[in-house]
Amino acid sequence: MEGRRLHVITWFCVGLLGPVLLCGISLLTYGLLSNDDEQITADSPDNVAPTALPSQSDESSEPKTPRPKDLKSLDTFTDDYTRAVALRTLLSSADQQHVISLLEQAKAIRPDDRRLSTQIEIFRRFAVINPVTAMQHTFDIAWNRRAPIVNAIFLEWATADVDTAIAHSKTLGSADQRTALGAILRIRDDFSEDRIQELALEFGHESIGGDVLEQVQIYSAFNDPESAWNALLEDAQPDNFQISSLATVLELWVAREGFDVVFEAMDSIPEMDSPMGILDPILTPIAKDDPRRAFELVNEFKENARKAAAFLVVGEWAETDPATAFDTVSEFDIRPTYIKENLLQNIGFAWAENAPYEAFPNLSKYLSGFTLQWIQGNALKQIVRKSPADAVDLLNSVPNGVEELGGALVEEWATSDTRAALNWIGLQEESLHPALLQSVMPALVEKDPDLALSTALNQSIAEGQLGLEYEVIRILARTDVHRATEMLPHVRDHEDTKKRAYSELGRALANKYDSTAAIELGSELPESFQDDYFREIINAIYNTDRVELSEILDLLPKPKYQQEAARYLIWDTGFGADAHRYFTDEQLEEIRTFE
Repeated sequence: MEGRRLHVITWFCVGLLGPVLLCGISLLTYGLLSNDDEQITADSPDNVAPTALPSQSDESSEPKTPRPKDLKSLDTFTDDYTRAVALRTLLSSADQQHVISLLEQAKAIRPDDRRLSTQIEIFRRFAVINPVTAMQHTFDIAWNRRAPIVNAIFLEWATADVDTAIAHSKTLGSADQRTALGAILRIRDDFSEDRIQELALEFGHESIGGDVLEQVQIYSAFNDPESAWNALLEDAQPDNFQISSLATVLELWVAREGFDVVFEAMDSIPEMDSPMGILDPILTPIAKDDPRRAFELVNEFKENARKAAAFLVVGEWAETDPATAFDTVSEFDIRPTYIKENLLQNIGFAWAENAPYEAFPNLSKYLSGFTLQWIQGNALKQIVRKSPADAVDLLNSVPNGVEELGGALVEEWATSDTRAALNWIGLQEESLHPALLQSVMPALVEKDPDLALSTALNQSIAEGQLGLEYEVIRILARTDVHRATEMLPHVRDHEDTKKRAYSELGRALANKYDSTAAIELGSELPESFQDDYFREIINAIYNTDRVELSEILDLLPKPKYQQEAARYLIWDTGFGADAHRYFTDEQLEEIRTFE
């Protein structure tokens, strides 16, 4: 591979000359680059020769657009490509003072993406003229926009004077240093693997060296994809971390030798958990064009690759011909059986999304049980958005339709017409009302919390069930804790319902980092309520902020609650084994005093 150090012109100039070669005719229409044949070097501003403008006598029949003088003049170009060409033309003769002026002008460019792309081009030119000063001006750029600019500067700098670029990068902060090192190693393809690893180790960024070597393998894949594939598998990088590179190499390999190499390639990585990312760019185009042929290929894969290939192909097939996909997959022999179930489920879901009227009556041919109920419910939701009447007719056409699918229907219906959904519920068997009302509560609470509460209170509480008012408080507390608190006195005198309502409110307070209020609320509850309540909020605070839980241990009203919370915090097995990530040894000792 030819080293980039042999290039005479800089990367900035490559960026300029590439578009010129591609659209010379369009450039002639505004007379930008007719005589710009000089090469530009990175030594100093004095070496940058301005581009000569064509004389009127050269092409007197062609009206000329003046060379742009500032960024404002670029607004006359209506498409991004000609604007980019004009910008690079403007920059080709800009000296340091002009570049600094253009950077100031660029601050006013909108949208943000266009401003950033413009700044990158300006800094590339700045790096050609004076890279040290260019880096000084990057500190005017927002921190989250600096990386691509630092990258552009060091691409130019390392092309012209790699030793100075390396020396300067050592003076940078960690984030800029990583970016600079990555740019240097990527642009200098004359560096040996040993040199790349040596520099990465010297800078303390070994992972960057690994990434660059991975890219080197991709470049080599154009000539020898099989060797590049094997080199990627044999390097120190885990295969799961270089899926994109493996996919690129495999595409090149298939283009050179045909699809059969895919089986050989996938057999070489049997330990990969999910090779879907590697197979996607290979199989998806085939599945789009001929899904049946693609599915035949699936049978030739082994184990994990076969599973991944099946999901890719079936996913595409379900979008175009779900009925045939259902028939084919139903005969598909694959283990474990849940794989086939998931494939059928995916087909059904796609069919319900894309063609709900067609899907609804046909899904029962292929699906059953909860899966059928769930996917038919999704189809019904799609139909409700277009015609609630059609949805009701379809629901009534299936056995136990109201009981099994009514919740899905009214949940979606209530988002557009809450009153109509409530009226329909009122027409159904009374025993079904609580379940149906629970499905409309999220939309009803959002639109009219008072109506939601009165509706809940009007429903009787069946044996072993809870009053729906707890659900109103649970939903409302997510967005309006104060109003949910005001509803607590309206909860009926039903012990389990009251316990649940208070616990839901306490959990909401804890999740909103108001632990003190949650503890105060619980302390006022009857003794019989407190155990369930504090168990809920201790768990909520632990999952929200463990440090916060440690700080409010002494506020918990009873020693047994303090002991339970302390055990959560110092639990040293299973998921609790990371206690030292949150607390010092001294803090853990203090927490143990509450046991």
